[in-house]
Amino acid sequence: MQKLLFIFLVILLPLMGCQTVSDLEHVEFKKQKGILFDVAQEKMADIGETAFKEIGLVVERVNHSSQRIEIFGSRSAELGEYGAVYGLYLYSLSSHQTEVYLVRKERLSSSGFSRDEREDILAKLDELVSKMSGL
Repeated sequence: MQKLLFIFLVILLPLMGCQTVSDLEHVEFKKQKGILFDVAQEKMADIGETAFKEIGLVVERVNHSSQRIEIFGSRSAELGEYGAVYGLYLYSLSSHQTEVYLVRKERLSSSGFSRDEREDILAKLDELVSKMSGL
């Protein structure tokens, strides 16, 4: 699964309209830190966006064809020991379509990063969201 995600991030995403591969370095950094989808990964693969809502994340879909961000829903539920902040999740809806999901955790208190590190990560990923959405 991780190899497949890496292939999507490095090869397919730039072809789908992301600015450059380097824009995704911060997301890859998070993955190496072990906080990219530590929660319900298998469940997300099975049922897609519904799982995001159930685990209390804010979900934004980036539609590359129209360069829009769509908010699917959010909850303020705590994730306990898990500190997922943002993540990129490529979910194949059909053989012809791949959607990119940007996920933001509302609270970062259990992420294992210092306050400055969390603010830096959020700032860089907010910048990535802006680039991808064309804002």
